[in-house]
Amino acid sequence: MKKVIVIFCLLLAGVLATWYFTSYRKLPEYHPIRMYGRGGIHNINPKIWCDTITITNSNGFSIDISSAGFTNIMTAEVIVLRNTATATSVPKVSIKSITTTALVINVIEGNPNTVNLLGSLVSLGVTESFAANGLLAYVMVCGN
Repeated sequence: MKKVIVIFCLLLAGVLATWYFTSYRKLPEYHPIRMYGRGGIHNINPKIWCDTITITNSNGFSIDISSAGFTNIMTAEVIVLRNTATATSVPKVSIKSITTTALVINVIEGNPNTVNLLGSLVSLGVTESFAANGLLAYVMVCGN
């Protein structure tokens, strides 16, 4: 009789363990990233390339994105970090060109021009020039 009870308990434990590992503890479902445009959903397998880059040349700085293996580029975004309290010193970024392997950007910033006229600072306006080297840029490129 003891053997029957032990066998029954082992069978019950096996059934409960099978139920627990197959139905109760399911792995989360895979939810693919979907990209949309004005025409609706893009039926592609999207890739997103992100990195933080130190800019060493503000005039035509090239960023290598070949590690993503893009076929097409959907969008690109570059944000330059500069801690400044002067609005004219905020850097501006322009994407000069983009291919499936490289992104080329220009970074400019304003330089306020002032002169001392009889002991008073007089503003002559702001000129823009290529930004100094060493700025950090946050880059994100989406494509497939």
